[in-house]
Amino acid sequence: MNHLRNLSLCLLLAVHTLTGCSKSKADEKQTQGYAPVSISIRQGGNTTPTATINFDYNRSNQLTTISQKQDGGTMTMEFEYGLDGMVSKATVTNFVGATPMVYNYQYKNGKLSAIAYETASLTENLTLTYDAATRSYAMQSEGSSDKLIYQLNETGDLTGFGSNKSDVFKLTYGAGKGVFADFPLQIGHFIPMQLGLVYLYFGSSHEIKKLMVSGLEVSIVATTDSKGYITQSVITDGNNNNKTTSDYTYVLKDLN
Repeated sequence: MNHLRNLSLCLLLAVHTLTGCSKSKADEKQTQGYAPVSISIRQGGNTTPTATINFDYNRSNQLTTISQKQDGGTMTMEFEYGLDGMVSKATVTNFVGATPMVYNYQYKNGKLSAIAYETASLTENLTLTYDAATRSYAMQSEGSSDKLIYQLNETGDLTGFGSNKSDVFKLTYGAGKGVFADFPLQIGHFIPMQLGLVYLYFGSSHEIKKLMVSGLEVSIVATTDSKGYITQSVITDGNNNNKTTSDYTYVLKDLN
């Protein structure tokens, strides 16, 4: 269960905003949407970025790479896709030269059912059970009773994460646009997330109205442009009052 414990800790970090690029009326087509390409993050009272996140896409406009630069290091997540458009593989490298963590996904009836997790020193088979009534995935290692629970809503946004013993966070969404409003992510993008809770915010297709972390509410204030796209978010930790400000940049892409 080392991997599950690591995921629990990694998912406790967290979220942010976008600087919208200018958009003309000629851009307003149903066949196109805005995809985030970068996030500039400032911690506390810093006026210069303390971290940056970049997003790359393939010719089908599927998300292929998330790259985070912080404290002189770079962490990357790379995604591959099957013919059905589902994430088939995710590779996480915490910094240049580090041993990658590889997630190979298997699906059954359109739902993620198993993951083969590999590092240089560990191979672990994880099973996932999907509960249609609660729209939740329970992930479990072989021979363990511990589970990680991923709760989703009808649009595929994460509404909660925790274990079979306690909740880590809960999310409530509004009707407004999220950072990935036009290019929704999948459960296969979220599972290898090593960026932390704050950065789960960028993966939502709808705006987050309320966020609870281990029972404490975290303040989220978002600024949007005239078309409703988030251009900046300010998150304040209710526990220690730490503030994180994120600015987002988008590009116009064809919808699949």
